[in-house]
Amino acid sequence: MGDFNGEFKLNQTSSSLINDVENSFLLNLSDGTYKWNIRCTDLAGHSSFNGNKTFHVDTTNPILELTEPSGIKNTFSNIPLSFSVTDNSTFVLLV
Repeated sequence: MGDFNGEFKLNQTSSSLINDVENSFLLNLSDGTYKWNIRCTDLAGHSSFNGNKTFHVDTTNPILELTEPSGIKNTFSNIPLSFSVTDNSTFVLLV
């Protein structure tokens, strides 16, 4: 189940799963924030949800500008590192 278009609903169903075998599917999504959940049901009809998860799709690459190191360095230690990153993404990741 997922909210991929503004409504939380069933999106992908597979009835040919095998125990202890990874299962995957492809879903083309635009940049945005989505909610996702999975429910598994066994042959006896027992089912369980894993809890809603939120994920972000962000296909805009950040811009990295490296200003140091530059030129020729005569040592393998104490080489300065200086860079800047610009990210025009609309998402804020909390880590």
